[in-house]
Amino acid sequence: MEIKIHADPLYQHLLLTAEKKFWRCVQTGEPSLLFNIETPRQRLDAVNVVDMSTSNQWAQLPATYLRAREAHGEHESPRLT
Repeated sequence: MEIKIHADPLYQHLLLTAEKKFWRCVQTGEPSLLFNIETPRQRLDAVNVVDMSTSNQWAQLPATYLRAREAHGEHESPRLT
């Protein structure tokens, strides 16, 4: 099945302009600002600082993991019957 779609000259022009600008930035090392707008920055979640100096639970968790790791591996492996 073939569907013919007419070309959009404006879209083609914008795409080609963006590609040329991007390649120039690759060659020169300058940061790319497409259409003179800054790219949005990723939002970071707030950092939650927890004082664990009065609790030893954080130190016990690795030991629990090491004890359970082998059993977990046996559980996850396929069984032949």
